[in-house]
Amino acid sequence: MKEFFAYLLQFGRLTQPQQDLIAHQASRVTLRKGDYFVAQQVGFVEAGVLRVGSYTEQGEELTSYFIEEQHPLLDIRPPEAAGTPSPCLAQALTHCQLVVFSAQQWQAFAQLIPGWEVITQKILAQALRVKMERVLPLVVQDAAARYRSFLITYPHLANRVPLAYVAAYLGMTQSSLSRIRKNI
Repeated sequence: MKEFFAYLLQFGRLTQPQQDLIAHQASRVTLRKGDYFVAQQVGFVEAGVLRVGSYTEQGEELTSYFIEEQHPLLDIRPPEAAGTPSPCLAQALTHCQLVVFSAQQWQAFAQLIPGWEVITQKILAQALRVKMERVLPLVVQDAAARYRSFLITYPHLANRVPLAYVAAYLGMTQSSLSRIRKNI
């Protein structure tokens, strides 16, 4: 929980009683490699790596991004989408430990903690900014540059994530990624 509160405190002030209230509502979830995380929950990754993706109409899996330690797992869709199934999936690529809240608990903090909405808006704004920073290079760079950007963005993931998911994230085949890795 210490890491989770350190993360939250980047975005606003929380008194010790407010932190105690949040901690009391938290659940700890362990995911084994291959398990999926339910999107109607808010999570914080204490340990492990998840991939977030979706399926095409043809049933192919797409990998949108990875979430590693000390990062939140949020549904950043607009509030009117709350309660509907997310088109995204979050799958554990390694053994994962998460701090988890139901969407209702997370939203209820706004009634109980002054400034909570400002904190969550800042978290969402940062998540959206990070997502945009990750997506833009995928659109404008060639394959080798995309892989180099991946290594900069996710320096600890190259050896923790299966090559197939890295290739899918980068929009290339696994054999193309292997050739690029060999040349770098």
